[in-house]
Amino acid sequence: MKKIFNIFLFRYRRIFRYSLLLLTAVIIIYLLPRERSFQYDYDIGKPWQYDDMIAPFSFSVKKSDAEIEKEKKELIANFIPYFDLKPEVAETVVQDYRQAFSQAFSSWNEDNVASRADSVLHFNAGIQVLNRIYENGFVSGLGEIQSDVNEIYLLESNVARKVKIDKLFDFNDAFELLQQRVAGRNDLKFNDRLSDLLESKLKYNVVYNDSLNERARDELTSSISMTRGLIQEGQIIINRGTLITEEKYQELKSLEEMYRDVIIGPEKIWWIIVGQALVIIILFIILGFYLRNFNSTLFWEFPKFLFILITILAMYLMVRGIAITELPILYAIPFCIVPIVYRTLFGMGAAFFVYIFILALTSFIIPYGFEFILLQMIAGTVAIFANHRYRLWSQIFTANIFILTSYVLVYVGISLFHEESINDVNFLNVGWLFLSVLLTLVAYPLVNVVERIFGFVSDISLIELSDVNKPLIKELSIKAPGTFQHTLQVANLSEAAALEVNANHLLVKVGSLYHDIGKMEQPMYFIENQQGIENPHGKTTPLKSAEIIVNHVIEGVKKAEKAGLPPQIIDFIKTHHGTTRVEYFYRKYLKENPGAESDIDKFTYPGPEPYSKETAIVMMADTVEAATRSLPNPTPEDIDNLVDKLIQHKISNNQFDSCDITFRDISRIREIFKKMLKSIHHSRIQYPKDPEEKKEEE
Repeated sequence: MKKIFNIFLFRYRRIFRYSLLLLTAVIIIYLLPRERSFQYDYDIGKPWQYDDMIAPFSFSVKKSDAEIEKEKKELIANFIPYFDLKPEVAETVVQDYRQAFSQAFSSWNEDNVASRADSVLHFNAGIQVLNRIYENGFVSGLGEIQSDVNEIYLLESNVARKVKIDKLFDFNDAFELLQQRVAGRNDLKFNDRLSDLLESKLKYNVVYNDSLNERARDELTSSISMTRGLIQEGQIIINRGTLITEEKYQELKSLEEMYRDVIIGPEKIWWIIVGQALVIIILFIILGFYLRNFNSTLFWEFPKFLFILITILAMYLMVRGIAITELPILYAIPFCIVPIVYRTLFGMGAAFFVYIFILALTSFIIPYGFEFILLQMIAGTVAIFANHRYRLWSQIFTANIFILTSYVLVYVGISLFHEESINDVNFLNVGWLFLSVLLTLVAYPLVNVVERIFGFVSDISLIELSDVNKPLIKELSIKAPGTFQHTLQVANLSEAAALEVNANHLLVKVGSLYHDIGKMEQPMYFIENQQGIENPHGKTTPLKSAEIIVNHVIEGVKKAEKAGLPPQIIDFIKTHHGTTRVEYFYRKYLKENPGAESDIDKFTYPGPEPYSKETAIVMMADTVEAATRSLPNPTPEDIDNLVDKLIQHKISNNQFDSCDITFRDISRIREIFKKMLKSIHHSRIQYPKDPEEKKEEE
């Protein structure tokens, strides 16, 4: 039943991953551009580097943005604005003036400012000023008018008439007239008060109409023709090698826009989609085949598989977004982040394959694909080799210098193929490439972020964890020095075996260093720490002894989790004994308690069994290293027999059924262990004593 369930689970996991690959492919197919692609790179002042361009269809030559903007400015410069005339304002102002003058006159008279007769003259003077101003018009908003315009449209009852601006009064004109008329009176104090009164009552009766003017300007500018000529089908637009002038540039730009905007019939659209789908699906089939057969951990470990798909989608969406905006910053995209992150997390092969896959996808949406993809492919390859190992900032800096150098040299080389002169190379793109390399520096802290989010462990983290001065290992060396020496030997054996069978030797080494940290809780109960002390197991029952021995796995996991060790390292603690028994104490218990086989679980390690080649290597190394320590003066034959017996015992107990290790791998691992253990336990030469020492002894 368990076997059937495992087969079902295996098939479900495989189908689920293939479904995710298909879903990602469908998303990318959906996002692919459907319009025709204009695969030419051109600019003003540069020669046309392709074959003669012949118009594939007739099209209008569009005016440049600068031409259209110039025409707009000319039209707006001569635009006559609209102002509203409000006749009711004059009546209201005169009425307010009458009332205010009557109320103010009594207080002025008390101050002996003027006699009643004079006040009538002053009142009439104010009325004359107001009538003069409002007959011509008191205008606001003249600042909105262009300096060259000398007239406006005056709207009254939806009827517009032209009026000269110099006939209207603005505030300064009105104030000047008011001062002239009032200043002719003899009483200066009365004059000032009358002037202030008139000024306070003035209101504009000619007002700038914002909404109407905006609408009129829009109608005026929308009447501008967007085109300035026609290119007939079959007409030569530009010959190879001809210098691109502003006129030719606009013709090419118009053709490019027509390529994108030309309407493609539904039948042709479907054929385009079919073609795109075929290519994309084939690419994803190749990706799935590679992951399934050549890098299976990336296929079966879901976080890694998911990260690959997220990377592919993220890079595609970024390039697609920039391509849509038509911003000239494609060269600034930090493509080399991908190979650096993947090289650090998954190795050289995965980094190169996924990077080439992403470049293949983005080639569909980049205007000048071949040169751009070639440039990125070479720079990415350099990034993979330059970042094979980095521990210091100086190494990171050097790697990025290599990337920048490859970018510049390859870009200039490709440009010289077409431009034929160093002076014609577009060095602005070199600036964008420099920015790309600066952005690539994000890859290094990004590795740490990805590790935390997806639970990966990189070579950088493993190198850091392998430092024997790390708190847990330092504590182990102090509390359980015998166990510490044991872990060092296991690390050496495991690393050598991992290198022999192409396993992750850094992961194996670090897993070995931490696999026995649980022994720190009760170190004296483990034989390697009992030098010079009585064996405490002599005072405990077999059941209690087994509990203490088994518990070092549980305690080790707790310590590792508390210290924040990666799950991949904690797995070595869990699996280094698998689901085997504490055999010595189990047999002792059976001897003391015949027929008590049902208590076997109390003598069994919680497991699980090793699930990978790396965890299997550490299990074998731990077993053979500990066992050979117990051999008194072992011969090479003793070591050979012991290693064979112990590893065969693990195989017989099905400890390697869950991992991807082969019998060929196990055979090679055995030979490595035998060779190294013989070197460690070789017999020493007995040197003869010094004659002088002999005499002293006698």
